[in-house]
Amino acid sequence: MLKKYFMIAIRDGRVPPIYLYFVIISMGFAYCYEKTGIFNLAFYFVALVSYGFLLVSINLFDDYFDYKNGIDKPDSPNTAYRNHPVFYYHMKPNMLLRLAIASIVLSVLIFFVFSAAEDDYTMILFEIAGITIAYGYTGPPFEFKYRAVGEIVLMLSFILIFNSIVFFQIRNISLNSILLSLPFSLLLFVLLYIGNFRDIENDRGKITTIAVLLGKKSSIILMETASCIAVMAIVLSVFFKILNPIFLITLITFPFLVHFFHKIGSIPAKDIENHYGKIISLYGILFIISCLI
Repeated sequence: MLKKYFMIAIRDGRVPPIYLYFVIISMGFAYCYEKTGIFNLAFYFVALVSYGFLLVSINLFDDYFDYKNGIDKPDSPNTAYRNHPVFYYHMKPNMLLRLAIASIVLSVLIFFVFSAAEDDYTMILFEIAGITIAYGYTGPPFEFKYRAVGEIVLMLSFILIFNSIVFFQIRNISLNSILLSLPFSLLLFVLLYIGNFRDIENDRGKITTIAVLLGKKSSIILMETASCIAVMAIVLSVFFKILNPIFLITLITFPFLVHFFHKIGSIPAKDIENHYGKIISLYGILFIISCLI
């Protein structure tokens, strides 16, 4: 039973691959290590687990509200791509809601205990913002996903995660740290956009997404442009001496991105997000290595 709940929480590792959230958390810690030479192991595990529960709650709320609002049905694309818990695991919808709330409670509890031990409660403020995004992604009255701002709000949440880690350890959120969190967050924006791009026909007339508004041709141009901007931002950061030249190794991902968009039409729908996810995880790993060298 525990394994079943775990697989539901992480969507069997699909759509989108949850390990990418842990990559950006590790990037935040790598950046702090580069600046201070200190790695806070206790806070690292607290952040992984607490933010992990918060990110899981997004999946659970998403599945619950998409089912409740009639977007996810037995024959919907997302039902097959992510092994929808109601249809694949035969879980009752209300249980999804309970699990989502339980995940948020655990996330808050972990951060609260750690904050009490450190006598520092600033992380709770970031946690409140995270909860608002986790629930509001599909939950009323926000329903970001249904109002064509879902990917944008989640991109902002990734920037928030990175900079909350920086603030707790360095006690300062600078323009540099915000700029450095943007490229990977933009790549994650594209990853989330890919799912809505794939589901344009299913979503049309049900919910409003950017992909539905733009259509397929313009969506591909948007995804290609955003991916190029994310990678090229590193070049500009090096040029303006925000980053060390060693960070240029992240450009290794550029030809993989070009190949991905060249072949996007021939990649099976169920695999498309994982293909892109592997590329941007490579970007994140190279960024971490650059911080540690």
